[in-house]
Amino acid sequence: NSNDGIIIHNLEGEIININKKVVHLMGYNKSEILASNITDLYPAGAVESYKQALKTIVKQGCVNLEIDFKKKQGVVFPAEVSSSLFTIKKTQIVQSIIRDITERKWVEKALIDAEEKYRTVFETTGMATVIIKGDSTLTLVNSEFEKLCGYHKQDIEGKKSWTEFVLDKNLKRME
Repeated sequence: NSNDGIIIHNLEGEIININKKVVHLMGYNKSEILASNITDLYPAGAVESYKQALKTIVKQGCVNLEIDFKKKQGVVFPAEVSSSLFTIKKTQIVQSIIRDITERKWVEKALIDAEEKYRTVFETTGMATVIIKGDSTLTLVNSEFEKLCGYHKQDIEGKKSWTEFVLDKNLKRME
């Protein structure tokens, strides 16, 4: 009843057991998965990554990675996988815990896209613009601010206070 998929297979990739979540994630029924090799669950481009991960598992006893899986319908989804090597009755087996990270990847991409749009607006506003931390440190400055003050970003961001750019007579009013 785990919220993550669990697959147990031998070093040849023969699937020994799975939980209900794997059936749900992959879209196959349990007997179809148990009749498969673990490599059948990966898209062609991920099989080599799996083989490299298996080498690491055998060498180190475990591995954590992100890798794509393929559903029965052919849809590919990203997963976070934690695999460990066990020996049961002199047979080495791999237990892999699989978490679908499709939503997390979507959110990460949306965040990157939003940051890119924000940076574009910030940089192209045509006005000197800064972002200031609570302690008065300039954390981000745009190119217009660079032109206005005569410093390069790398000499300002995280290093200087906005108060260094204001005349003493205007400081109280600006605060």
